[in-house]
Amino acid sequence: SNVTKNNFVKVVPNGLDLYEMTDVSKDLFETEYPFLKNRKFVLNVARVERRKNQKLLVQACKELDMPVVVVGKIWDKKYYEEILNIGYKECYFLGPIYNQKLLFSAYKSCSVFALPSTLETPGIAAMEAAFYNVPIVITRNGGTNLYFEDKAYYVDWRNMQEIKLPKNSVRFSLMKKNYTVSIKHSTVIHFS
Repeated sequence: SNVTKNNFVKVVPNGLDLYEMTDVSKDLFETEYPFLKNRKFVLNVARVERRKNQKLLVQACKELDMPVVVVGKIWDKKYYEEILNIGYKECYFLGPIYNQKLLFSAYKSCSVFALPSTLETPGIAAMEAAFYNVPIVITRNGGTNLYFEDKAYYVDWRNMQEIKLPKNSVRFSLMKKNYTVSIKHSTVIHFS
């Protein structure tokens, strides 16, 4: 592309600390949060604010009767209260998780990682989830497709039907089977 040929601009991709991410078990998360043990759930790791769009995600999960776990600091108290007013009893706000091994264990425990933000570039949390072979549902706005290519399910952040679609999508099931090798390979090539 023209950007990479420009002498004044250097593209520096986001990366992951692969050393820290190895040797992680889902048992750590399930011991800390036993009510999620052996359960399917959607995971969202992000600040709780309008741009991250947890409200629509929680509404979609409520309609699907799929538990949703939100990990992250509440940045917008009013928005958080709007989400609580949805009244979904299977929505769990865990706050921020500062223990990296515990956070990585959460990725291994979830069924789907969702980040239907208004914009992402691409979201370190989504990259971490992808490393653990977790299906990704992510906004199509921003540079997400440059990282995940055909390895994620891209959604319009305003469209709850698109956010809900992956649960029954044939494409989504096929995507899960070929996920690990492609993302781990890309992660090592682009980010080591």
